[in-house]
Amino acid sequence: KVIMKYISPLFLLIIFILFVLYNVLGFGSAQVSSYVTDLVGGDGKPANLVAILSVSFILLVLIFLALMTAAAGRKWSKELSGEEGAQ
Repeated sequence: KVIMKYISPLFLLIIFILFVLYNVLGFGSAQVSSYVTDLVGGDGKPANLVAILSVSFILLVLIFLALMTAAAGRKWSKELSGEEGAQ
């Protein structure tokens, strides 16, 4: 139980963080990754508008989903507390 609850998620989180560090941010190489230069520009190259809009859209969708999840959680808590008070 402890392995499934704590160790496995921690292991997967470490793998994901290392993947992002090495493959997206270019950690360990002498130059910045092309993903980063597309977003912020660099080496005399301007930022790519499509990359910026894509990341912005993904962030907006994630924010929307987080807000919907929070609203559903509040509604669920209200319904549960209302049912307990009625008994």
